[in-house]
Amino acid sequence: DTILMLMNGIGILGTIAGLEIFSSKLDRILSPGGELIFDSSNLSYLFSAEEKELLRKKEQKYYGEIEFQMEYMENLSEIFYWLYIDFEELSKSAAKFNYKSEISFEGSNLHYLARIFR
Repeated sequence: DTILMLMNGIGILGTIAGLEIFSSKLDRILSPGGELIFDSSNLSYLFSAEEKELLRKKEQKYYGEIEFQMEYMENLSEIFYWLYIDFEELSKSAAKFNYKSEISFEGSNLHYLARIFR
């Protein structure tokens, strides 16, 4: 009935495209009336409006799609993306699949707890 993706668990989706793929499958994994609850952070404060637009045009990616690489004792992982999504972008993506979204709690530094539901 409820999927929890806390500690920025939604980030594992990596990109907006990953979020949309996941959203397209929610009907198969959520019970009728079920919900997805998660938290994320809006990283917009790290970028000027011009930088965000340039990133979209130049690299064709959302500013919250952050590249990471892990290292342990000289062993490097593959580069992977982690998604930090602002609520407006989240709402647009959810609406494409007829889901609603709402913020349940807003914290400092543009951090929020949200839910997606029918």
